[in-house]
Amino acid sequence: MEWEYSGENRSGDHICYISDLSKAKAHYPGWEVTRDLKGIFIEIAEAWAGRAGKRAYVR
Repeated sequence: MEWEYSGENRSGDHICYISDLSKAKAHYPGWEVTRDLKGIFIEIAEAWAGRAGKRAYVR
């Protein structure tokens, strides 16, 4: 995956996003967050690497 960091916000980007999951949890009482953000990024990197036929190197 190729990426580039820019300190500038893109037009239309949210500066901060906070989710209130209380309504989802009320409708689905058995549901809970099971994966952390780092794990999600690792999964994305591994999927991209797999499509490119390479191994993902994550820290």
